[in-house]
Amino acid sequence: MATFKTYAEVLRPDYIAVRAFEAGITQCPPRLTLGEVMQRTGGVYETTLPLSPSFRDRIREVAELSGDEHLLRIAELEEVRISLEKFRDLDPQTRIVLGCRLDPTLEESARLPRDEHPPNPENTLFSDDYTMPEGDEYTVREA
Repeated sequence: MATFKTYAEVLRPDYIAVRAFEAGITQCPPRLTLGEVMQRTGGVYETTLPLSPSFRDRIREVAELSGDEHLLRIAELEEVRISLEKFRDLDPQTRIVLGCRLDPTLEESARLPRDEHPPNPENTLFSDDYTMPEGDEYTVREA
């Protein structure tokens, strides 16, 4: 079954967002500091990340293929929570990266509809040496 994971990590110079900025693909440098996030959360070591409608649709597609009720509940969320506890001892000026990802199985991937449009080389950065950050399994909190 597919997994949905959230992640928070310290921004490294080889991170894909830094490379995209350096390549001129994005106009803004990655600039989120731990202090900025902590100010937004009122000092709580947890934040939220919005899920775009298209990403939620993709989660829903995968969930319906596999009958995964947990993923279906995630697809209904407008945002997900990300723990920042591991950053408790870091300098507030430390730049961080927050994100989430959906990892369908090979079987699920083969059954998903394909995008018929090739990537645009003017706004796409290809990287053979990039590794997705390790994430935490996401648990939907009951209200």
